Amino acid sequence: IGHRFDPASPSQHSESWAAAARGERAEVTMGRHAEYKGVWYSQNDRIYVADLNEVHVVDAADAHRLDAWRSLAIGGEVHESVELEGVFGLDDEHVWAFGAAGDPGYVWCFDGRSWSDAAQLDGDVVAIHGARPDLVYAVGMDGFAARWDGRAWTSLEAVEGDLRDVHVVSDDEVYAVSEDGGLFRQQASSWSEIARFPGAGSQIDNP
Repeated sequence: IGHRFDPASPSQHSESWAAAARGERAEVTMGRHAEYKGVWYSQNDRIYVADLNEVHVVDAADAHRLDAWRSLAIGGEVHESVELEGVFGLDDEHVWAFGAAGDPGYVWCFDGRSWSDAAQLDGDVVAIHGARPDLVYAVGMDGFAARWDGRAWTSLEAVEGDLRDVHVVSDDEVYAVSEDGGLFRQQASSWSEIARFPGAGSQIDNP
């Protein structure tokens, strides 16, 4: 995802685009006057992109055609007051969109046909990751963390600092990174700091 904007202009005047690798070059697709917040690529070669208001999807083979992208409208009164922070999926029948209206945060799940009702969480959600449909974690500001067990979200022990990303390996191996460079691991429902890096932390990938 790329962004281009004038700091003196309103966010709606910014431009974002999604780019895909084509051999040795990057092919830019879906350039719009919007702020893209996250992207997820499914095993069925579909691309999901979240902007502040909605999630868009396209088959990867058609991503270069702007008219091939379609909006997955979330709808509902809650959604109207929420700015989305991103999108994550396990497959095309388990896709989560998430965001916040200040505090609390909200999560929706797309089952391939429609979105679930909004689930209200106890913190401001900025990242979601999971390993199975019944093993999904959400993290966010003020150390917020919650787990989805396939039926409901449960808030967990808070971590010191603002969490920026989470990566779920298994039931007993979950990692989170904080904005101030802390790397945490959860085992037996308890978080422990396992490393600290200089500078800001932002993303975890395949720890």
